[in-house]
Amino acid sequence: RHAVGAETNAGYRAFHAALLQRVGRHDMAITEYRHALEVSESNALWWVGLGVSLESTERMAQAADAFRRAKAIGNLPTETAVYVEQRLRHLP
Repeated sequence: RHAVGAETNAGYRAFHAALLQRVGRHDMAITEYRHALEVSESNALWWVGLGVSLESTERMAQAADAFRRAKAIGNLPTETAVYVEQRLRHLP
């Protein structure tokens, strides 16, 4: 009942995606991140989250695309930017 209206709140969707990701529900996390990114494509951290879940479900090319989008947007914390660079070196 707390989620009423949340489907239109990108921040809530991304937060929910992060929680799903932490418990290994990557397919659901992907769906949630994609909904959040439909509202706000410019959130680099959400692109990173999407990339992590895509990679976890062995969708390597899509994960690389998500990490590239995050890198292009920029404004990532230093550790996250380093992580993105590392992932891009290992993905197609």
